[in-house]
Amino acid sequence: FNTLRQLNHPGIPQVIEYYRHDAWHVLAMELIPGHNLSCLPISLNPEYIPRYFAQLLSIVHYLHSQGIGHLN
Repeated sequence: FNTLRQLNHPGIPQVIEYYRHDAWHVLAMELIPGHNLSCLPISLNPEYIPRYFAQLLSIVHYLHSQGIGHLN
C-alpha cells in the first residue's frame, strides 16, 4: 500500500485510502477525467495510436523507474 501511495504520475490515479473490511481489500483512488480503453471504438482511428502508445510507455517507464515491474 505504501508503494502505491508514493506513485506520482499524471497517468496513474493517486491512492487516497486503503482499508480492509472482512475479507475485502478496499482501495480508494483519485478519479482521472477522460475515457478508458473500453470506451474506444473497435476500429480506432490510426492517428490516435501514437498518442495512446506514448502515454502507455510513459506510465510503464515511470513504474520501472520506481522499481515496480510486471510479469508475463
